[in-house]
Amino acid sequence: MIDVLVAETHFNETTRVICPFCSPTRQKQNLKDMTLTRKGDGAVVYHCHHCYAAGSVQPKETHLSVVPARAIVNKRLTDQHYAFLKSRGISQKTADTMRLFSAEKFFSRLSKLTQAVGFPYYRDGALVSAKYRSIEAKDFTQDAGGAHDFLG
Repeated sequence: MIDVLVAETHFNETTRVICPFCSPTRQKQNLKDMTLTRKGDGAVVYHCHHCYAAGSVQPKETHLSVVPARAIVNKRLTDQHYAFLKSRGISQKTADTMRLFSAEKFFSRLSKLTQAVGFPYYRDGALVSAKYRSIEAKDFTQDAGGAHDFLG
């Protein structure tokens, strides 16, 4: 009963809620007499200031599923790619330093497969995803499951 209340209540440090132990039997059932306090280890301590119910709820362990890494085809940039990057103000040295690569990707707005520049995303040194910019026309795409943030 209390573990469901804790799971459904989102808070950072401390909040007050309706006590599930004594509120159903009280005339004023909507009074928030129970204090929930989240501790540093994730446990939540509860205390009702009316019926004095008290205790703690330990956090449940969560296991993240492992998503297998897909191989990202990583080909060297061609002169065509370097020319495109130069027109966008990116030098060959910067492109090589950032490990940009060439790829052929399908772009939905263009409705076709076209040449692109790949922008790799690394996490802890491992290549985890890539985002792509078409060199033929302005369009973008990314690998499924790619990061939705800047450089990561």
